[in-house]
Amino acid sequence: MIILRRFMLLPFAALVLLLIFLSSVLVVINYQLMRPSFYGDALNKVGFYNQLMGPVLDQVIEDLYRVPYQELPLEFSRPLEDTLNLPPKELAASIRRAVPPAWLQSSTDKLLITLEAYLRDSNSAIELDLESDTEIKLIVKEAKHLLSVSDAYNIAYQRFLDPALIAISKQPLPLNMEISSSRLIQGSRVVIPPEWVQTQLESALDEVTPYLIGEVDEFTVHIDFTDRVASASEELKLMLLEANTGEILYEGIIHPTIKGLIPELITFPYGLELNDEDIVEIMRAAAPPLWIEEQTSIAIDEVTKYIVGETDEMNLMIDISSNKLAAQNKIQDSVNEYVINQLNLPMCSNDQQDSLSKANSYLDFPLCIPEDSEIYLQTQSKMSDAIKSLVFDSIPDTIDMDQKILRSQLMDLGGIDSTESLDNIRSLISGGFTYTHTDLEEDIESSSLISLDTFYKTRKFIKDGWTGDQKTLDSKLWGEANTGSISNVRSAINNLKKYGWVAYILIFFTLVPIGILGGRNLRQRLLWGIGTLVICSLMVVILFGPIYSQYIDKLPLNLNTGAIDSNYFSSTDSLMVELGITYWRQVLSDVQRNLLIGPLVMFAVGS
Repeated sequence: MIILRRFMLLPFAALVLLLIFLSSVLVVINYQLMRPSFYGDALNKVGFYNQLMGPVLDQVIEDLYRVPYQELPLEFSRPLEDTLNLPPKELAASIRRAVPPAWLQSSTDKLLITLEAYLRDSNSAIELDLESDTEIKLIVKEAKHLLSVSDAYNIAYQRFLDPALIAISKQPLPLNMEISSSRLIQGSRVVIPPEWVQTQLESALDEVTPYLIGEVDEFTVHIDFTDRVASASEELKLMLLEANTGEILYEGIIHPTIKGLIPELITFPYGLELNDEDIVEIMRAAAPPLWIEEQTSIAIDEVTKYIVGETDEMNLMIDISSNKLAAQNKIQDSVNEYVINQLNLPMCSNDQQDSLSKANSYLDFPLCIPEDSEIYLQTQSKMSDAIKSLVFDSIPDTIDMDQKILRSQLMDLGGIDSTESLDNIRSLISGGFTYTHTDLEEDIESSSLISLDTFYKTRKFIKDGWTGDQKTLDSKLWGEANTGSISNVRSAINNLKKYGWVAYILIFFTLVPIGILGGRNLRQRLLWGIGTLVICSLMVVILFGPIYSQYIDKLPLNLNTGAIDSNYFSSTDSLMVELGITYWRQVLSDVQRNLLIGPLVMFAVGS
């Protein structure tokens, strides 16, 4: 009978073991796992923030510098270290100054404490202020420092300015000139030097920062280019002078002016045919190089003043009367050469010479070469008059070019895009660039990244933090309709904390039938109950002690296997895995201590 009774107590002993196990787990859940600040405490114990912003950040920057620049965002044209001209350690140190580990730790702790208040059963007041305004000011200060000690402005050059210049080089330019994209980019570095960019960026940051952190509700960033006009003019003149001066003068100014004034194809005496492009080429060949340079320089000065916005009107006058006469003589020489070398005409007979002397037009010239010198001179004079009549009478002695003609040429060459580009350049140089809070808000409204309402709330949070209670936060996070369900979940969590002690009462009541079934008298029954408590407590201590510790010791092996990919950031991944393992071991160690408290107390009391 006694054997049967003791056999019957085994399920109760197993229940005691289970209850001791569950009571320990409940302690951990109630006082650690369900307390958000527990996780923050573990982060602080392992020095997580110092490690993250120390060795890990250093390794991230080193790995980033190794990535081929073609694979980086922002379309870099050179390796990152060459672009920034800043060693990786200096960049990492700058980031640490901008985002101190202490601020990260403080902000995380505040977030976790706020979450803990949110999980309480009562409608607790909740306050959260991460001092974001101070941190943003610190980031801006460090950004200015980086700009001053590095070539970070190259990112702005490569990302924004250079692509725009490449696009401009592909469009028709005034005076039909051609400037390569590389030359435009080279010139831009002279017109917009790094120190000027530095000043403008710092000024913009100083203007925008108070608005972003909510100190003011308006801002105006104005970039004035008037101090760059002289430099832009000189550099533009230099680029134009480097081009073929003849092409600028004749292809850009003279040819467009006379193109509609003379026929596309002209038949001269004796059948020589030239088109309008041939005429322009002859005029260019007949002009003295010094005269071409002088007229080109005048044209460049006038056009440059208009492009950079120094003037709204352009008035260019070029006297080509002497050039017309020289070209006329050159064409006459070409006709004579054509007659001798190409037509191979015979000498004129007496009758042909007589007809030649009486001819009223070159159309009546007989196909022969006069032998009489006087008749030859008469023929040349009539030929000169014919050439003048066919070509040069319709060409004015003075080429007049104003801004309307220039814009018309651009419209013919590139359409409305070319004239709009010219207007944008002139407006930017003369009026500068202005960007206000209104422009920013309009850009945000047209963007899908963030709503304007969210942006306003973010500014308010940066300035004042957030203050409210659980109900207010519930409605913001989950919606008004779900606040009741969230409140029920919160109550269930807190009830679990509140009634965790019930497990210990159940242990006591479970020991009673064990004592009754195991002993025959009061002393034996006490010994059976206490003995069961001691043995079960010892078993749980062994489970949460040596066995649990063995699992923690094997944790690095369990997590490291196959965790690292062979990519550019494999070294960073290794450090992050190592830091994660350290943190996880700290969490498990802290959990182990609370798991052992209950069983050890029971074991000590029972012993």
